[in-house]
Amino acid sequence: MSRRRGNVETFWNLGQSPPTSLGGRSVRSYISSQSTLHQNESNNRGTCSTRGAKSGGKPSVGRMIFDLVYFFQAVPSLDLSEKKMKEMARSTFTKVFEHLVSLVIDEPYTMGPLESDVPRMLKLLGYPLLPKKSTLQTLGAPNSLPLIVQMLYWLMSLAKFQENVCSAESFQCIEKSSNLDSEAALFSQWLAGDDNVLYTPVDSAELNELREQVKRAENNIEMLRRKQTKIEEQIQPLLNVEKELDEKLAEKMQLDKVVKNCLIHQESCKKEIEDRTMQMRAVEDESEAIQDQLLRLKVTRIQTMETNKQNMEKIQQAQLLSKQAESLRQDISNLNNELAKERMKASGICFELEELRKKIASMLQELMGLCPEMAPIVKSLQRDQPVDEEFLNVLHSTLVELKVKSDEKLLEMKFDCDRKKMANAAIDKDVEELKRAEDQLEKELDEMLKSNKVVVTEARERISSLRCELKELQEDPTFQCKEDYERLQSELLAKLDEAEMNFYKSILEKNKERLSIVYELEMHLQIYESLFNISSCN
Repeated sequence: MSRRRGNVETFWNLGQSPPTSLGGRSVRSYISSQSTLHQNESNNRGTCSTRGAKSGGKPSVGRMIFDLVYFFQAVPSLDLSEKKMKEMARSTFTKVFEHLVSLVIDEPYTMGPLESDVPRMLKLLGYPLLPKKSTLQTLGAPNSLPLIVQMLYWLMSLAKFQENVCSAESFQCIEKSSNLDSEAALFSQWLAGDDNVLYTPVDSAELNELREQVKRAENNIEMLRRKQTKIEEQIQPLLNVEKELDEKLAEKMQLDKVVKNCLIHQESCKKEIEDRTMQMRAVEDESEAIQDQLLRLKVTRIQTMETNKQNMEKIQQAQLLSKQAESLRQDISNLNNELAKERMKASGICFELEELRKKIASMLQELMGLCPEMAPIVKSLQRDQPVDEEFLNVLHSTLVELKVKSDEKLLEMKFDCDRKKMANAAIDKDVEELKRAEDQLEKELDEMLKSNKVVVTEARERISSLRCELKELQEDPTFQCKEDYERLQSELLAKLDEAEMNFYKSILEKNKERLSIVYELEMHLQIYESLFNISSCN
């Protein structure tokens, strides 16, 4: 848009010219009305700002800074921002002031000394509050910044006002209305009574022009009315849709709240799943430790079996000893029978010897009677006779003692054999019971391990399936059901707790049974060792 060029003194004197006829208005009133309208528009924009406005309709400092930055966006060379405006360096102020003054006077302007040239130019432009020298020396200070920003904002408003008002059409009207000489001549003619002075060719041309403008305005108004009718017809369905949009927005807000709550609950569930995963890892570690204990128990059982094997070997040795004792007993009985036979033979021999002794004694008596010379010999034989009896008596007593000792030994061996038979029967019974208990324990342990493996595998498969379902539900955008999620979570936790409790209960029961069986085995071994005086192998 072209504007009339001229110096700042000529432009400013337009507001102080005498009133001229412009439809009953003056140039000064026209410019004042346009300035007031522009100022009201600026104040309304400042009032609607979110930054707020000060009292009296004036915009705030922040709003003025924002408007200045927005105004200078069309000037990339300045590169102006709110931060630079708030800091207000000397170079920034110089560039902004020179640009605004150039826009106002419509001529290139270069500022001289800042402290003297700025007040001079502001006074020339009619700015009411001239800044002090201290204010110009401290541009970015908290006390100086509002005054500087207000001054620049006034220059920007003046430049906008000149751009809007001082157009080519406005200046043509001003030129027509400010022709004082022609107006004065026409006024003198009218005072002289010339009625045709109001119907000059200029006035008729202006009247025709005004009529054409009115006609164009009426056409424009009619066209605008038709457009308004069309727009109202187009807006009517949109107004009906507005209620639906409000309802949808309310539903969307509720859904957003539900989604937010679900996301929060999802995070908490993720944390709980992580905790449960850690617990499962701990349970797996404990199961591994229990398996290690079972392995050690198996090793101990193998050692116990080896010990039992050694004990069985000892029992077999004892049985062999009992067989040897039986054979010895049989030999002793045979020897006793032979001894009895020998005793019978000895008694017969003793009887025969007694008869022979009697015969010999009678024969010796007869011999002494027949041969007195044989008396010393007979007496010597009679002296040797007691020696034979003593020998026989010693032999008899030795045989009697041997018989008594053999009878005692036989009784002792018989008692030992009976006791060994009873102990062997009890040990055989205990060994059979221990074997049965051991086999049953092995079967139960194997079944328990298999069942626990099955339960653990089922629980792991169930956990993996639940995790997959949970992942699919999380990826599904239509997932809004909190109850299904809680049900899945509770089912997962219940399954884990049930598997853990069953596993621990079965392990504890089997350990108790095994400990009781081991304790009974140790008691039987102690009894066996006390009966046969066998030292323990462990």
